[in-house]
Amino acid sequence: MGKKGKKSKAELEAERIEEERLAEERRIAEEKAEAERLERERVAAEKLKAEQKAYREEELQRLQDELRDEEGNLPRRRSKINALREEAETDRNWTHFRNCVQVPTGDDALAVNGYLARLEQDMNEEKIRHDFAGRFTIEHSLSRIEEIEGVARGVEGARADALARGDLSAAAACDVQLHNLRDAVVQRLNRCTADVLQHSDDYKLVNEQDPDKREMLACKTDDVTGSAQATRIAIWANLKQTMQRGPFKQLSFGDGVDVHVDLPKALGTQRLCVRAMVLGGAHVGPTRRNSEGTLLQRRASMDLPEGEDGSLLAGRDMLPLGGSVQVEVLGLPPPARRLKQGWFVTPVTGLSTSVDVKPFPEYEEDKPFRYEAKDPEPNKYIRLRVSLPPTVVPPEEEGALRVMWFDTACDKWVDGTTCEIKLAGREVSWVSNRTGVLCIAQPRTLDLPYKSWSLSPALPAVQDGPSEVEEACAVLSLETPRMTVRIEARGDGSCRLVGPDRPELKPLMTNSTTAGRLIAELSKCGIHLAPDALDEEAVASRGGTWAAKDEQVEQKLCEELAALAAGFDVANDPSAKGLPSGRCSVRLRETAMYVAAASGQETTMDYDTLLVERDHASKSFQNAMDCGALPAPGVKCQLVQGGSASGNPETDRPFDDSLAPGAESHVFLARAARPVASDEAFDRVGAAPLKFQQAVEELLHLTRPFSFC
Repeated sequence: MGKKGKKSKAELEAERIEEERLAEERRIAEEKAEAERLERERVAAEKLKAEQKAYREEELQRLQDELRDEEGNLPRRRSKINALREEAETDRNWTHFRNCVQVPTGDDALAVNGYLARLEQDMNEEKIRHDFAGRFTIEHSLSRIEEIEGVARGVEGARADALARGDLSAAAACDVQLHNLRDAVVQRLNRCTADVLQHSDDYKLVNEQDPDKREMLACKTDDVTGSAQATRIAIWANLKQTMQRGPFKQLSFGDGVDVHVDLPKALGTQRLCVRAMVLGGAHVGPTRRNSEGTLLQRRASMDLPEGEDGSLLAGRDMLPLGGSVQVEVLGLPPPARRLKQGWFVTPVTGLSTSVDVKPFPEYEEDKPFRYEAKDPEPNKYIRLRVSLPPTVVPPEEEGALRVMWFDTACDKWVDGTTCEIKLAGREVSWVSNRTGVLCIAQPRTLDLPYKSWSLSPALPAVQDGPSEVEEACAVLSLETPRMTVRIEARGDGSCRLVGPDRPELKPLMTNSTTAGRLIAELSKCGIHLAPDALDEEAVASRGGTWAAKDEQVEQKLCEELAALAAGFDVANDPSAKGLPSGRCSVRLRETAMYVAAASGQETTMDYDTLLVERDHASKSFQNAMDCGALPAPGVKCQLVQGGSASGNPETDRPFDDSLAPGAESHVFLARAARPVASDEAFDRVGAAPLKFQQAVEELLHLTRPFSFC
């Protein structure tokens, strides 16, 4: 084969020109194709925009027609519920009046204010001298305190009911009354303490082994009914400076007080008094506050103390367990002087009617506490052991149990003044480097956020009427990190705890009450299920994608799901946890509970996914913003495709907010659920009493499962 000849310059130039021509043709063809593609996309986008605008216009017209059709229905329903509340309150007050009881209930604010005025008059020293010859005994004091605490419990109930219906101003007024009632309790405890110390010979301890030792002890409690909120007081005094063996003076206050105090040698040998009190509420008396506001009003400012190292909790994030424990060192009044056989002179000083609280160990009372991560110095701490009330569920998590101290310099509860906190059975022991007002506590968010929740119709756990009569009843189930709490709401508007079955919660499982009072009692038991804005911040600080739902979205879900509670099962949607605050998804289906109860066989139906969202957060609004929006509150709902989050990667699918087949958006949940439910379900919904709907709505409003799950 011969050698290939070399191309000439002309041939090379021709090839170059041809390649350039072909490249130019390709470029022109590509540009034309790109232009055609862009034109098709433009036409499609314009068509889509026109379709979206047309859909939005049609949607707005349809939703506005729906609003006109239902105009006035919800306001009338709310006014009827308010009328039922007022009627129940009037009945309670009238019954109380007919019984000729002088002590007011917490529902009558005017009567409570009058009672507070009488309490203030009773503490006038002239009146005490006239009525009791100047004596204000511990027995008289505690009998009156028992009465005051009864009124305080009524005010607590009224406050809980106000919070349940969203009346924050009424709740704040109750908080002030409760604050003043507890001030009256502390005032009487101080006055009777002064009386005990002034007449210490009446409480003198006889020590046959050491006749020179002069001590006195007075222990008393108002717990005549076994109440967990009993006021307990113990007063011990060393009336003469003595010698002591061992590093601690051990004081074990029995007689129902159940407080044990170990004093260091520096205190146990001095002439002084130690007072231990257990109050039913976490209250701080007027002599230990600088502010006129209540502790609840000041809670937001109760931040971490200076020097904290990340191991402490702020006072605003703590839940008191079993009230407060007040351990104080008091100065003694001057001793009586003996004039001659059988005659003594007792000096009358300011300590005859008041107490002199001495800080221990000595510290600057006007300087805020600063945390120092070190053990307390020898002889500068006390050891305490206190029994938790029988109705408190103690936390089992390591480090959850805390003891707070009230810092009078800045009017706030602080963590970090105690160490070696131990829980043995129901006894809590700790070492404290401060005396004063202490409080056993746990984090408020220990049971938050919920793992899951559901609301379903149910047969009453206890049937009051004929078994053939179908009574509206539903159970709200909240699965918390520690337990599953189940609350039953019934047709008469009462609520009762049905789970968990624990001995601490037996009173709540046997007695029915209102939704607000039940949730408040659970909080006293250490199960806090009424989160507020500060709890939102505490949960959000843990990180993650959690966000509280928009207030209008929450309100709509609470109100309208409560109206459907007699005929539908509702539950959280695990696949929609990442939705923003303006959108909330729940699973909903017609209940099969009544069919299962009649047939004796369990019947289940598939859930549908209901998306409730602010109109401004919806896709239809974002796609056609120039068409306008729904009027306030501007919340709509629709059945959507939803998703699945069972934990199985093969079957799980992400949340899909596109409309379900045949579905369309609505203003009201009942209309959105109509295509997937029978007439029988809506007959049950229509027959449900308003009191039942009110109870369910208050439970949802307080527990906020839509935000905290």
